[in-house]
Amino acid sequence: MIYRLRRIHYNVWLIFAFLLTGLLILAYATRPATLYELVISQDISPQLGEVVKTSQTNYLLVNIRQIHRSNPNDIQLEILVKKPLKAPFGILSVLTKSKEIIVGRIGQKGVYRFRLRNIDIDEMKAIVVSDAIKDSYLMEVGL
Repeated sequence: MIYRLRRIHYNVWLIFAFLLTGLLILAYATRPATLYELVISQDISPQLGEVVKTSQTNYLLVNIRQIHRSNPNDIQLEILVKKPLKAPFGILSVLTKSKEIIVGRIGQKGVYRFRLRNIDIDEMKAIVVSDAIKDSYLMEVGL
C-alpha cells in the first residue's frame, strides 16, 4: 500500500470509529426509560342462567347453563381451561346424538363462554376439543 492509500484507509477507519461511538451514545440516550409489558386479555361474555350440567377433566371444566326456563334449548356453554392445551388453540365442538356442531375456539388458560341456540341439553353427548392444524382430537369431555 502506498502512503496516500494508507492515510485514506486510516482516516476512513477513524471516521467510522467516531461515527459508531456517536451512534451508540445516541441510541442509548433515546431508548425508552420504562419497558412496557403487553397484557393480553379477552372480552368475556357475562354468565347467563343457572348451571344445569357440569363435567370436568384435568384440563377443562365444562358448565352448561340454561338461560331461560321457558326455552330449554337456549343455553350457554362455559369452558374453564385449567391447564394449557397441547396446541396453540383448539376448535371446540359439541357432539350430539345426530351431529357435531362447531362452537368456537379456545386457547390459553381462562374462561370461555359460548351461547348455543336450538340444541337440546339431553341430546348433548360430549364436548370435543380438536387441533385444526393437525386434524386430530386433543380431548373429549363426556356429559
